[in-house]
Amino acid sequence: MPRHTRRALLASIAGALPLAGCTTGPASDPTTDGPGGTSPTANGSPSSASPTGPPGTPEPVAPDHDAVVWAVDVGGSLKSQPTVSDGTVHVAVGGPQLSTPTPGGDRPAGPVGTLALDDGSTRSWTSLPAPPTGSPAALGDATYVTVGGSNGYTGVDQRLVKVVDGEVRWQSSGVDYFLSLLATGDGRAYLGTSDDALSTSGQSLFAVDTSDGETRWRTTSGDAFEGALVDGGLLVDLAGQAAVHYDAADGNERWRIEGAPEFDGEGGASVVDGAVLVTVQEPSGEALAAVDLETGTERWSFDAAGEPPFVTAGATVADGLAVGVEYDGTVFGLDPADGTPAWEYAAGEEPTEPVAVDGTVYVGGGGAVHAVAPVDGTARWSVGLGGDVRRVRATPDVVVATRTTDAVAEFVALDPADGTVRWRFEAVDEYPLPVVSGRWTLLASERGLLRAFRA
Repeated sequence: MPRHTRRALLASIAGALPLAGCTTGPASDPTTDGPGGTSPTANGSPSSASPTGPPGTPEPVAPDHDAVVWAVDVGGSLKSQPTVSDGTVHVAVGGPQLSTPTPGGDRPAGPVGTLALDDGSTRSWTSLPAPPTGSPAALGDATYVTVGGSNGYTGVDQRLVKVVDGEVRWQSSGVDYFLSLLATGDGRAYLGTSDDALSTSGQSLFAVDTSDGETRWRTTSGDAFEGALVDGGLLVDLAGQAAVHYDAADGNERWRIEGAPEFDGEGGASVVDGAVLVTVQEPSGEALAAVDLETGTERWSFDAAGEPPFVTAGATVADGLAVGVEYDGTVFGLDPADGTPAWEYAAGEEPTEPVAVDGTVYVGGGGAVHAVAPVDGTARWSVGLGGDVRRVRATPDVVVATRTTDAVAEFVALDPADGTVRWRFEAVDEYPLPVVSGRWTLLASERGLLRAFRA
């Protein structure tokens, strides 16, 4: 599957947005405020929607595994991943329901709250004005989450909500598109719209002030799924087809290049020596390129010695080198100056995106997890897990692999030093991908059970 298509699909799935085919339905102009593009709640005003009543707080559940430190039942489905920040777990419960609400009609609320990471105790818990549509984001003492509805092919009255200490402080203007929170920082939250007809036009980006929810700028764009603040600008992936760098202050476009920008999985862009890594289309097929952040010009590209089809499974930066993975499982390190290969490592079929932590690159492939030294590409260790390794996440304290076999998902925690298995957990419910922070791993089941494992 082409890299840009895979990225776009992953982004839409990660947002827990129900899609129905690839048709374009009627929707409001996302670049203007007008009928169908906003709800009766004014831009940036306090919530006027009346919650359906205070939701029940999470209930502790007895741990059912030796490595589980605490577990809670949040009283509803967990369709999006929780977020961890400064010892606090931010959780949004529920998800959009397929519906076409009448103007002014009630929308079913969804709870959002915070838990203490060390013991799972509830710190705050409150109703949202509508079901959450994505994972919460934390900035300072606030939780930000997109909410709204869906009619199957696009969003319905979706908006960003700010919650502090269990109180909804403001809601942004509503849009009848899927809404993604791309980045937060510098006193602003950056959002993008999309629908299920992927393109680089017909959508919008906008920035809202985190103090009051007022829109500071708005500009036209394509379907935006992922973004990051870098070098004073907002780097955005438009439908996996274009990497665009916008000025974060006013939304003006700095540069654009065809391709899919690479992100590091932790909310940042893959940047080396002032250039961002982008998967671009070359005459011979796909190539991994370094694009100058200031000018948008391509410094170099690497296409595996011109052996098409070259398709990246992801790229990151480690110890000053650009590190990428081909779909055939070849991991490579590239000189950031000119893109010449420094080393190669064979990880095996079905590779995962690489993760670089503390001077080591971790990647899954061939049913195993590999720890590779980025300086020369030698293996520090390799541990076979059986089945397909679908994802690897790591911190200096733990490496967590998601593997599947015979339709069963298993999560495996490994010691970063030598790959020793610390614990295994076989899922008996539907689980999103794990959240790894420090020594902690969180697994949230779709039916609403949140488990916290500690390495």
